[in-house]
Amino acid sequence: MTKHLRSAALLATLASLAGCGLGSEEKFPPVCPSLALLDDAADLTRYRGESRDITDLMLDARITAVPAQCTRSVKNVVKTTLQVKASLSRGAAATSRQASVGYVLTVMDGERIVDQQDYQFATTFPSNVDRVDISSNEVDFQFPVSAQKSAAAYKIYVGFRLTPQELAINRQRGLR
Repeated sequence: MTKHLRSAALLATLASLAGCGLGSEEKFPPVCPSLALLDDAADLTRYRGESRDITDLMLDARITAVPAQCTRSVKNVVKTTLQVKASLSRGAAATSRQASVGYVLTVMDGERIVDQQDYQFATTFPSNVDRVDISSNEVDFQFPVSAQKSAAAYKIYVGFRLTPQELAINRQRGLR
């Protein structure tokens, strides 16, 4: 190979590798914060009154998924978009075909809460249907990042907003 051909081949190789250098972070999705489902708040079981009999069950719900994706919104900011998916079952004691349950998203930076937002799932069970799968609207969070701190330094916790009685039921029953 002549000296000019080798130089041209080397330049072509270097040009093709240029995308792998410092600017490559723009070509790949950024690291996302970690997501965690709160064990004690992943399920919701609501009874009529103090009874825990199946005939007094009004609503049973479970968070089934929290899909998320991250993009770089502006320099040094990662945008995380997520949805919360749940399955709701209407119990024998339900007097209405409508159901509403609250859930909470909490963003932590180490031990510090940096954001906490409450949301609602609201649905109407169609006639002759006692179980529905629902998805929330998309929720966006913005995370400041730097060379020293990526979005992975943050954690997003997801769980139902439970009454003290509903929390006690979950803790007594344990994970499902």
